[in-house]
Amino acid sequence: MALHMPPSHARRRRRLKRAWTTCRVVSALSILLALIIAAGSFLIHDRAVRLAWWTLSGGLLLISGLAWGAAWWLDHMLDRSFRRKKASGGVLLLVLVMTAVLALLVAASFAFIHVQALAAARSLERERLLVTASWKVRAVAGNLPRIISRHPLGDFPAEDEVTPDNISLVTQITDLSARFDINNLTAQNISKDIRTPAAILTDLLTLCGDFQSLERVEALKDWVDPDDQGFYESDLYLKQNPPYRCANTFLRSWKEILLVKGFSRSYFAPRRRSFPREAFQADPFQCLCLIPTARTRPLPVNVNTAPPPVLTAILGLSRQDAARRITETRQIRAYRNLEPIRVFLGTEFFRRVSPYLSTRSSFFEITARASRGSAAAGIRALVKLDGDTLHFLRWQEIP
Repeated sequence: MALHMPPSHARRRRRLKRAWTTCRVVSALSILLALIIAAGSFLIHDRAVRLAWWTLSGGLLLISGLAWGAAWWLDHMLDRSFRRKKASGGVLLLVLVMTAVLALLVAASFAFIHVQALAAARSLERERLLVTASWKVRAVAGNLPRIISRHPLGDFPAEDEVTPDNISLVTQITDLSARFDINNLTAQNISKDIRTPAAILTDLLTLCGDFQSLERVEALKDWVDPDDQGFYESDLYLKQNPPYRCANTFLRSWKEILLVKGFSRSYFAPRRRSFPREAFQADPFQCLCLIPTARTRPLPVNVNTAPPPVLTAILGLSRQDAARRITETRQIRAYRNLEPIRVFLGTEFFRRVSPYLSTRSSFFEITARASRGSAAAGIRALVKLDGDTLHFLRWQEIP
């Protein structure tokens, strides 16, 4: 004899089945969408957008867990009276395992979100420090004429200060006109009776302890000159791995010099020398600079701020006494013009080196480092001072 369920019980059972099916579908779709969103977030480079995607993925996992729990509860209500006791324990264990897995996924999502939030906070703090440092550079650049008048010999002290926002700032000015610019090798309008930039650079590298400087200077000349006539042109570098060509224009950075034959990081690294004290001990970074601009004439060196090796290289290795006399005289009083130097050098020799000499500085490097707590950032600007007019030639973020 067949048993029939009362109509009210049948309707209730159908509603529970529809709810059970809906919960299962919602749980499965939520897991699928969460996995798709989590996988797609790795293709996004914007941290804020990636963080939003991971938040959405974690929310979907939470919804999936709730829907799965609701489906299990409905299933238990529907079939409780027909289940075997030994089977109910297995279902409960499966539900507990799934719940634990979902809980771990949700916890991992929130942990990842927390890490991303910390990274975003660090990035924001670094941006604030960079803005503060850049404004400090602009402020110092605006006061350059006054600072130069107070320190005519280029001995600019580092400036330390703390802003109202508790940001520590350290600012340093470097007189690049005190150094010989390697890009003077690109100058073309030089008469035959003037010392060549290559000869000066060769002597300067010799004073830095390099006794094979002639070959390196030739390689630099071939790198920056516009033609392909030379031993160190593109044919040589095309054999490298990976191959590359000569720039055939002025140097833009110190990293570019490392591409030139004969130069490497170890070449510029500090090293002990076996020569008498102060002989061939010059530091290349204190004597050389790179002004990334095209020119037809060489950029002059400020005789009031140039170190002795630079003056010696310009005048020639045989005229170290003249370079020493310039450095001793400027300690008493800074040169306002080149007439005293012309007098003791002689008019004929002075004409040979005068394009490389000046009594004013035109190029400066201003560095500002900002720090607060464990965060730090810095920025460096290359500035050209033309009378009372300032030109920012390059901004560079530094570690």
